[in-house]
Amino acid sequence: MSHDDHQNSPQLNQSQWLTGTAITPIAIDMIQNAEREVVILVSNFVQGQFEDPQLSTALSVFVRASRYAQLCVLVSSTQRIIAAPHPLLHLQQRLSSLIQIRQVLPDDASDLDLLVVDQRHLLKLQLERHGQTAQHIQHAVPSAKQLSDRIIYWWQRAQPIPELRRLSL
Repeated sequence: MSHDDHQNSPQLNQSQWLTGTAITPIAIDMIQNAEREVVILVSNFVQGQFEDPQLSTALSVFVRASRYAQLCVLVSSTQRIIAAPHPLLHLQQRLSSLIQIRQVLPDDASDLDLLVVDQRHLLKLQLERHGQTAQHIQHAVPSAKQLSDRIIYWWQRAQPIPELRRLSL
């Protein structure tokens, strides 16, 4: 393959900006094509974020498909957990042996909202005044791996969320 052919290859880093309803189908596609790892970082369970039932279904199928599947969900704030339970929390309660949700330490807290799949594909969500936008980056191995490694580090230091234990009683 020549240098020019390699530049046009679909395996190279590809980025696109998404808005509104275009975000969820891309996230679902990423999860459906995940091989081993899905990492989700949610800063504050903002309304509409990761709430689509099809997204929950895709995560459920992913985590049950293989004993090697790993789903890590980190939150930086639990304010909305008590007020209005989120679909990710319902999923975690149904599959508590397969899915854990933890809260990052205050020093590790981030305002990023991310979906990272297999340390290769990345979906960065951003809330704006007029809704949600996302940057979808395919084959973003260096960026996705770096963010995934950072989130896994945060995961190892993260705390269980006492409110979740109370909700599941």
